[in-house]
Amino acid sequence: MNRNNLIALAAITLTVVIAAAVVVSKDRAPTSMSHELLFPALVDNVNNAATINLTSNRHKTILERDGETWYIANSDDYPALFDKVRSLLINLSGLRTLERKTGNPELYHHLNVRDPSQPDSNSVRVQVTDADGKTLADVILGKAHMSKASNMQTGVYVRKPDAEHALLVEGRAPASAEKTEWFNPDILDIASERISEVVIRHPDGETLHAVRNSPGGGFGLRNLPADRSIQSRTALNRFGSVLQRISARDIRALESFDFAGDTIETTVRTFDGLVVKVRSRSIEDRHYANFRFSYDANAAEASDDDALDQLVQAEGEASLAEQPLSVEAEARDLDQRLSGWVYQIPSFKYDVLTAVLDDYTRVTDD
Repeated sequence: MNRNNLIALAAITLTVVIAAAVVVSKDRAPTSMSHELLFPALVDNVNNAATINLTSNRHKTILERDGETWYIANSDDYPALFDKVRSLLINLSGLRTLERKTGNPELYHHLNVRDPSQPDSNSVRVQVTDADGKTLADVILGKAHMSKASNMQTGVYVRKPDAEHALLVEGRAPASAEKTEWFNPDILDIASERISEVVIRHPDGETLHAVRNSPGGGFGLRNLPADRSIQSRTALNRFGSVLQRISARDIRALESFDFAGDTIETTVRTFDGLVVKVRSRSIEDRHYANFRFSYDANAAEASDDDALDQLVQAEGEASLAEQPLSVEAEARDLDQRLSGWVYQIPSFKYDVLTAVLDDYTRVTDD
């Protein structure tokens, strides 16, 4: 092939390459974007947001606003954490587009922007509407974008549900569809030293009565049948923590919950006069409890002076004289906040609240 032919072939090849590049450039949308707000409607109406739906593969939370207060609608309007809701709305309103990413659904999982309804999806869809039902924001939140230089989050991958392409946006909008993220799950914490007595009554009539004489003492069982003995004194001391650090996984209004015939009733008393009555029930491997509180002044006054002295020292109270008034106020506050609700509690707490004799005793050998 002579030199002229080579030049001609090279020219033809270059022409084909250029033509192909033009076709590709027309077919491929530009990836860089103009830093536009992702949700301008939300920016203009952030104070008009009335409903927020959060959906993941396993969870769903519906937040609704009434006046200046936000509630968890699918937990019978239990109060939501206002600051956390406000933070989500502000973060969403500040998201700005940086780059357009893949439009191939088979690659969505790399950015965690698949629809939450799909198996193994790790995304969260957030939908914000106003009181008239107008959409202010609707987005599938995916994986955080981390800076290679600083290992800090600089953005997040998202996709609008009706859009083909994923986006990299500037900003952060952490969101969870788990209800526990939208209320304070720490509902009750009664110090172990305070517990003096636990009485558990089962529907079939079986009763377990655990008691101790001082805050530092061990628990024993009253009315123990003659043919039974205690398996472990150490295990009995679990009753001290029966109301310690109880957290909720879900909440329902008391008026909407059915405490049927299989309800177990537990009464817990403290050395300083707090009385807690608990109704417990298990439904489909989920454990629920309702708590009511009162103050027994006579019980506090009748308590052994040494026991009360130990209790006051353990809690760091200034004086014994202040104790009855503070416990009375505590009972009133707890009852006002908690008695109208039924809480889904961890199984290990439910087990203590609903214990039976077989859990702590054995049949005595003849």
